[in-house]
Amino acid sequence: MEVKNMKGVAVNIKANTTVVSKAFCHTEFKSLTALEDYIENTPLNELFRWASLPSSQENFNNWSGTKNFEEAIEILKNGYQVGIEKLMGNIKCETKQVNDMAGKIMYDIAGFQCSVPRYLQGIPTSMINKKIVPIKKKVITLNKCIDYTGGVSAKQILEYSTRTLQIIRKLEAQGYAVNLNIVDGYKCNGGYYEIIKIRVKSCNERINISKLAFPLLHPSMLRRLMFRYVEVSDTTQLRTSYDSIGACVDDSQYRNLFDKQGEIFLNREVSQYDIENITKQKIK
Repeated sequence: MEVKNMKGVAVNIKANTTVVSKAFCHTEFKSLTALEDYIENTPLNELFRWASLPSSQENFNNWSGTKNFEEAIEILKNGYQVGIEKLMGNIKCETKQVNDMAGKIMYDIAGFQCSVPRYLQGIPTSMINKKIVPIKKKVITLNKCIDYTGGVSAKQILEYSTRTLQIIRKLEAQGYAVNLNIVDGYKCNGGYYEIIKIRVKSCNERINISKLAFPLLHPSMLRRLMFRYVEVSDTTQLRTSYDSIGACVDDSQYRNLFDKQGEIFLNREVSQYDIENITKQKIK
């Protein structure tokens, strides 16, 4: 997709990017694989070409959970086993099966009962049959914010992620189909800000903890992969005065975007109240 930056220069974006104004744009990736392909194959933005890259800082293992960017990519590809075990330990096994299929009565050339009027008229589909068809469900999209500050512990992230999955399970048990995105954002001096959305679960998928453990739990999702996105993206406009990747986006800015899209925003600290409120409120 081709868009124009603040200088009016056309740039190519390998993602679904919408430039809302000179001060704001949002970018969507259809999957983690799409994000990985983008950040590994896109040259550095000129603003970061000669800078010390936050995504590649080494010896920050306690903060990012990895020694470097390459290790983070390796865990993304091969699975975050520690995170999988933690989520499995926190999420109770689901005993109630959600019914995705239903029986539909229809006329057919074969079936369990004959429709006499149709048979007498010579209509080929004169038998009554019952076929199993997918149930059409209302789709709800959740956007889980992952731009945690450095003061948020791994234990807290696990709690917030567990509650996010509990919300999904409750909604699916009520008959909804749920998309889950993780979202991150940054803002820089001058008022420019960007929101990035990555689809990690589609509405036609069940919860797959093996797939969700890394994006929901691992600090490198934010502090390696998302930092690298900012470093390579053509939409990155300004740097902060401290040569960092910018400050966190306000919750109100997230909500403003997702409200317009008819989606639900889950902030960083998902609470027990959020589980009850979101699953009980009337979804429009």
